[in-house]
Amino acid sequence: MTTNATDVQELQKQLERLTLERDQAYMLLDATLTNKHNSVFLIDLESGLLVDRFVDGRSAKSKEHWNVKWDVFWEHILRAVPQGDVDRLRQQFCLDTLCEMEVGISSGDMRVNAYMDPITGEKTDEAFWYTIRARVTVASGKPWATVLILDHTEEMLHRQMQLEVYQDAMERAQKASESKSAFLLHMSHDIRTPMNAILGFASLARSNIETPKKADVFLRKLETAGEFLLRLLNDIMDMVRIESGKVFLSERSCSIYRAVENMDTIIAKEIGNKGLHFSAELENVEHLKVDCDPLRINQVIMNLLSNAIRFTKPGGRISFRMRQLPCERPGFARLEWRIKDNGVGIDAKFLPRIFEPFEREIIAGDGSNIGSGLGLCITKRLVELMHGQIQIFSTQGVGTEAVVCVDLHISEEEQKPCQKEPQTMYDFRQKRVLLAEDNELNCELGKELLESVGFQVETAADGAVAVEKLVAAGPGYYDLILMDIQMPYMDGYMATQAIRKMENPTLAQIPIVAMTANAMEQDRRKALDTGMNGYMAKPIDLPRLLEILQKILQE
Repeated sequence: MTTNATDVQELQKQLERLTLERDQAYMLLDATLTNKHNSVFLIDLESGLLVDRFVDGRSAKSKEHWNVKWDVFWEHILRAVPQGDVDRLRQQFCLDTLCEMEVGISSGDMRVNAYMDPITGEKTDEAFWYTIRARVTVASGKPWATVLILDHTEEMLHRQMQLEVYQDAMERAQKASESKSAFLLHMSHDIRTPMNAILGFASLARSNIETPKKADVFLRKLETAGEFLLRLLNDIMDMVRIESGKVFLSERSCSIYRAVENMDTIIAKEIGNKGLHFSAELENVEHLKVDCDPLRINQVIMNLLSNAIRFTKPGGRISFRMRQLPCERPGFARLEWRIKDNGVGIDAKFLPRIFEPFEREIIAGDGSNIGSGLGLCITKRLVELMHGQIQIFSTQGVGTEAVVCVDLHISEEEQKPCQKEPQTMYDFRQKRVLLAEDNELNCELGKELLESVGFQVETAADGAVAVEKLVAAGPGYYDLILMDIQMPYMDGYMATQAIRKMENPTLAQIPIVAMTANAMEQDRRKALDTGMNGYMAKPIDLPRLLEILQKILQE
């Protein structure tokens, strides 16, 4: 078998071509795997031709992209690039720039937002984010350039989404900060108003101590200002609890009548003082016993009735109506409460803001706008907590109607409204109480109030002192302990726990009632869980305190 020179030359050319293709494949494979780029372009820098293109690791040779001038093809790509980026991309990745690059050194990354499909390279209506870089290598004795394009649209969209979330969080934080500042500003102003009255009328009462009638007038006004301040503080505490998600409904089975039964008694004095006409009616109420929080229902109704009284002129009319409506939810009763008055009404421009905190409509020449501006906001939040709805309808100069609608679960057993049995007042004389209170003024006030109803009172300035006095006195000396919570050295919780662990059963079981400024629901639960028998929030409501003490002592 003979081989001529022509055959040898042909074999050498085939070998060179195969070697070149192998080197090209290695370069493309290395660029694709190492850098994980979506598109890799291989350019012969001697001829300036685009030799091959890999898309997602696969060769994408085609007639229009095979052995075409790189600068021509690159201009085709640049059609999808925003006009502002065209010049810098043309300059950095043109053939002349690639030929001037050092072997083995990559160019800097360039990021661009282009309307180009990452697979086909064609112009699209959708924008994609790309990072572009170039690298020069030598293979088979020739210089080659690889232009690498990475599609990181998903990454940019993810970053954009994170940025939007961050900006949204920042906006909400800014609004929360502004709301907090506004809240503190309003609170400071509204607290100073009754405090000014309290201090002023106290000074006037002191300067007129020898004129009892005048002093009594000032003292009554001081008491009114104090009651307003207490209502304001209660509203603020309710608002803070609601905003922090710490208000919970204590639902239990009870008569819906009982939830509103004391309504007319509570407002009777205010109704009488203004000469108002009040009526209440129940309509189609079939399910008497439901699962609800009677205190919160009473709070909602009383807030609305108080507004009606405040904004209705003397001689006006206020009505309360409760009725049961059809309910599509099985096992539930839909109840509606309507409080209507023929008072001054509300300006239509103010109605959209009526449930916002601290919002009060200023009525010229009328002092009825005095209030915390929190009542309706709290009322709305409480109704929403019950999964109900509240609406306010009003016409200025005609009157206002508030409508509350809630679905309440029907109890398994139903009961008729029951009559309260009259209670005889307990005789507190000869009963000895230990009052644990670290604040001197509160201690003096509590001692005076308790002694005024017959108690013999001894005091302790700290929980540890109270425990020592109880042990020193022995069983049967004290009938009960009134325990403050926040005290130095040993607080009320620790003192109660120490007493409950005593070996003497009489001492360990002595009744303990918390009397504290910690007035939140979780404070009441904690006091009872610690082992206390009762709970009384400050300021002291003497009739309520005596009711608690009477019940405990009778037990």
